[in-house]
Amino acid sequence: MNKHLKNTIMKKLFIVITLFTVIAVSKSYAQSDLKIGYTNVDYVLNLLPEAKEIEAELTAYGKQLESQLQSKMAEFQEKLNDYQTKMSSGEMLPAVARDKETELNGPGPEITQGQQQQLIAKVQKMKKGDWFVLAGRLPDSIAKSFFTDIATLCNDNGIHFVLDTSGPALKGLIDMKPFLIKPNEQELGELFDTVIVNKQQAQHYAEKLVEKGVEHVIVSMGGEGALLVTKEVAVFAEAPKGKVVNTVGAGDSLVAGFLASFTNDRDPVKAFQLGVASGSATAFRVDLCEKKDVLELLDQVLISSLDKGM
Repeated sequence: MNKHLKNTIMKKLFIVITLFTVIAVSKSYAQSDLKIGYTNVDYVLNLLPEAKEIEAELTAYGKQLESQLQSKMAEFQEKLNDYQTKMSSGEMLPAVARDKETELNGPGPEITQGQQQQLIAKVQKMKKGDWFVLAGRLPDSIAKSFFTDIATLCNDNGIHFVLDTSGPALKGLIDMKPFLIKPNEQELGELFDTVIVNKQQAQHYAEKLVEKGVEHVIVSMGGEGALLVTKEVAVFAEAPKGKVVNTVGAGDSLVAGFLASFTNDRDPVKAFQLGVASGSATAFRVDLCEKKDVLELLDQVLISSLDKGM
């Protein structure tokens, strides 16, 4: 007899013995306890001594599954809340497909008066030489005068005020003479109601902003590169070559790289080079860049001087 046939016979024999056991147990109790026409499995199982132990194990297992489900639901809710926060704060969520990218801008959160006063209180505690960066799309729920108050507070206390926004908010805060602004060529053109098509025009209008009191103007020009204009220098940086994957956060990375370098040695050109490398490194990745990505690109950022007064 082969092994497979033997196993099949043993399984069928076990089923037959089990059925006879159930029937025998059922017949040993009063007929009135049985329901004619129904399957009396629950009744028979309750007669078995192991039933209570099995029921306790099933109950414990059910509670374990419920706990795991609640944990997964809490994890999902946390991710959902994070997504909604990013959407409401105006962060751009990319939909990357091949060589195309779509930017979705949220309307911005509702900022209460109490929250605004909390920010004011934090700025008041900052010390001379500290840095305040106002970046991103500014929420419509906040009056434009609030940002002016922030900038005034920074200027009065010797706090470096960095402005990385666009539109009316940027135009309205230029007179506050920020330490650094970083418009792209389109945003720069909007400040002067014109269209900028080359770096010569970009330099010309950047110098006008410096004349208004802005200390450092960086104009990003996409894949072509970027330029930096101050009272002392005007330079252009060629962007490193690479495949652009996701431009979200590239501008923020440029500002972060510039400030990280400038706070160390106060060299605007060197800071500009690191900033461009940082922005490019982020653009070449799905997520934000890391230090090693920036350093790999740093030598590819070629800096050239521009003639002042163009």
